[in-house]
Amino acid sequence: MLSRTLAFIAMAVIATVVAEPVIKITSDKPIQQDNLVKNGGFEENMKFWSKLPAKSDGSQFSFDKIEGTIGEHCLQIKGNPSLQCGAYQRINFNPPLAAGEPMLLTMRIKKDGCDFENKKYGSIALHASWDKTSLKQGEPSSKYLPVFEFIHEDHDWVYRYHEVPVQPKPITSMVLYLCYYNNEGVCAFDDICLYRGTSNATIEVTGDDAREISVYHSIRGRLLNEKLTGSAVKKLEVPAYGALAVAVTGADGKVTWKQYPENVDVNAAAENVIPLGTINRYFMPEELKIQKFTFDKPAVPAGKKAYLEFLARANGPRVAGHAPILSVSVNGKTMTEKQIVKPYKEFTSSTGKIYRINGSNSYLIFYSPACFAIDTENTYCPASIPSRNPFEFKVDISDFLQEGSNIITFSNTARFNPKYKPVDIVENPRITIE
Repeated sequence: MLSRTLAFIAMAVIATVVAEPVIKITSDKPIQQDNLVKNGGFEENMKFWSKLPAKSDGSQFSFDKIEGTIGEHCLQIKGNPSLQCGAYQRINFNPPLAAGEPMLLTMRIKKDGCDFENKKYGSIALHASWDKTSLKQGEPSSKYLPVFEFIHEDHDWVYRYHEVPVQPKPITSMVLYLCYYNNEGVCAFDDICLYRGTSNATIEVTGDDAREISVYHSIRGRLLNEKLTGSAVKKLEVPAYGALAVAVTGADGKVTWKQYPENVDVNAAAENVIPLGTINRYFMPEELKIQKFTFDKPAVPAGKKAYLEFLARANGPRVAGHAPILSVSVNGKTMTEKQIVKPYKEFTSSTGKIYRINGSNSYLIFYSPACFAIDTENTYCPASIPSRNPFEFKVDISDFLQEGSNIITFSNTARFNPKYKPVDIVENPRITIE
């Protein structure tokens, strides 16, 4: 009788073990298509590119490797206050870009020695030519598409990405312009990419204990969030660029992640580094104010501490202010200035104003198109911080971790504003052991 009772107990224990769901992701076309820009890293100097002004002797261009260049070369344009300096490349679409078909433009840019006060900051331009068969009589045959203006001040290499607004007509070709007009100093470009199209993705989740699925995109944010009652198949039309990350929550609350493709926009693991999620960028707009990450407590050797590190900013076309609109909690406990290691507990701006990191139980984050060291020419520059980089966060969470499962929550605490809706953007969130 005793052995039979023990057998039943053992079976009950086994039955309560939650099996980790298996995630499989496939697509009818590769998520990361081929780059449509030829020689986007300038490894072959100006091959496939044309110079501006056209009659230039080329002395304003150089291609030497500089610190931070991905390959052996990059394009460096020496500005001239009396010249419209730049470069351009014509890109042909075969087949034509369909009406409504998306595009993504990405690049790395660096500025040094520019004249901030003349307000000629530089920009990217796209000049699209319509498919003539789609035009009505009298309609223009081409159009300039909005892209982005450069960051106004000097800065080190920054990564810029821009989804080009979809167009109502097919496009047969397009000219990409790199414009550094009527300014001083040097503007450098590297790793320029243009991607197009969509792909039909199929996500297969196998496991009776699967309870919820979330699908994230590294450029667009969360695409799907649904409850599950076990195995499921989800089909989505997704951009043919960037990366997908699928998170499936089991009955025990643990989350299984899968990325596709695995080598694009990755939040990478390393020794003593535990990434939160698999992609490198998470968005918290008004309609999705919270981003949660569940993880098991990592081993923290004696004398070491656990830190939460991440980059954070609010969406904006330029560095233009800041606000306390990012709340961070660990297992329900809100992090404050007491836990801040980076970037500051308070800072003095280049105009002498003093700001504190914490307000209304939220961290202060800057409106910006990228994360970088802000030049002192900008009135919002945190001049008292040696790095001048207010986007790098490091929070001591050692005292807030618990045995077993832990939850870290990022929350957008901005108040509703019908004219402007701040989107909190958190990049490369991870736990580090030091």
